[in-house]
Amino acid sequence: MVKLSASELDLRLPTLLVMGLGVDSGPSIPRGQFEILKSATRVFFRTLKHPGAAELAVELSTFGIRVDSFDEEYGSEPDFDAVYTSIVTKLRGELFKATPSPAVETVCYLVPGSPLVAEETVRRLRSDPEIEVRIFPATSFIELSLLATGLDPVDGLSIIDGSELLARPYRLGSSPTLVGQVWSEELLGDLLAMLDDLGDDFRVDYLWHLGLPEEILVDARSGDFLRDHPPADHLTSLLISQQQSEAESVGELWQVIKELRLKCPWDKEQTHESLGRHLLEEAYETLEALDLIARSEELSESSMGHLEEELGDLMIQVLFHSNLAREEGFFSLGDLAQLVREKLVYRHPHVFGDVETTRSEQVVENWEKLKLVEKGRSSVLEGIPNALPALSYAQKVIRKGLSVGVDLTADTDLLQSLLDTCRSLYATGTIDEELLGDIIFQAAALGTSVKADVEALLRARTRKLVDQILIAEELRRQN
Repeated sequence: MVKLSASELDLRLPTLLVMGLGVDSGPSIPRGQFEILKSATRVFFRTLKHPGAAELAVELSTFGIRVDSFDEEYGSEPDFDAVYTSIVTKLRGELFKATPSPAVETVCYLVPGSPLVAEETVRRLRSDPEIEVRIFPATSFIELSLLATGLDPVDGLSIIDGSELLARPYRLGSSPTLVGQVWSEELLGDLLAMLDDLGDDFRVDYLWHLGLPEEILVDARSGDFLRDHPPADHLTSLLISQQQSEAESVGELWQVIKELRLKCPWDKEQTHESLGRHLLEEAYETLEALDLIARSEELSESSMGHLEEELGDLMIQVLFHSNLAREEGFFSLGDLAQLVREKLVYRHPHVFGDVETTRSEQVVENWEKLKLVEKGRSSVLEGIPNALPALSYAQKVIRKGLSVGVDLTADTDLLQSLLDTCRSLYATGTIDEELLGDIIFQAAALGTSVKADVEALLRARTRKLVDQILIAEELRRQN
């Protein structure tokens, strides 16, 4: 009978031996490790739902070893976090019960696949400073997936747990993503629905029971799969790959911008200051494209193509300024993307956290509160550009006031106030500029109260005059 010597175990700390069961039709435990198992006093399986695990448990019990599994935890605990906490707590309890004679009491913990891959309990145990964890690696689902798909991880591969991806879909990158532990039909359905929401650019391969005689690798978005497929279980994974990588397209554009800066005489001369007017022009041209869409009865290839072109021109400005900042040693495009991602995640705790929000007003209120904390600002008014067009500036200030409880009167009162001010202006017999300013402000406040964009309304109304002028000019030419 093989026992671990004192030199093989750290006698200063209680030691847990963690072994992987592999992923084949039977536990892939080398002979030397099996001899260690036979000498153990306690063996725990995270789960017996693994090919050959139950058979191994019976075999070990014939050597007088006390064998248990944690399958009951999965049914008695409210969520996976609680399951993992319970498993770790019980294992620690067994270890400390085994001291003071760890060389005599050997506790083993067996997990599916490899202990080093997607095993949360092992990760928690290894981070515990009060215990020693000795790992015996084994084949994981990753190796079988690479074998089945022909992927080489050197070319780029992300690996994530199915539940984690569902909670954080932004973790999908340009490289293929191997999704492990797609353990139920419900989780599979949620993941496929999420990918549908993200668009048609993804190919999804269904990896079922790899390494077993019945293994299947099939396109999970095909009609045949949706009609009939073996149900997802603890031996199910997905491989998600982008048909056309948006990240790669942006990366290629980024390289073009950098090359222009190196080789084009005009681009070489540009600065943040010299490009400022171009950024403003492109922003206004984008607004004009949006205005055209707003005035159209339905979306058309022409109007959306125009918007696509203008958004592209605006994007060039963002990339150009990012490249200048990179040259100056301040930040680059990747830093910019990371900053925006972190900001969006932080300011949307109702999406990426545990905050519950049902109304858009709550979202805006939370956004402003988080922004104050994030920016270290003392007022919600800080950060509003004074150079904004006057109507937009007024509406933004009004909205900021609403976010901190400075509420204007009800819609009907605002309308009455507007009428009273108009009467006062009429009664003076002259154009009083202050009263005229009050009228414009009250109109902006009234628009804000009904969630209208006053700037857009004025633009739309002015467009009607533009159309009238164009018609009048055409009639004059005809006459």
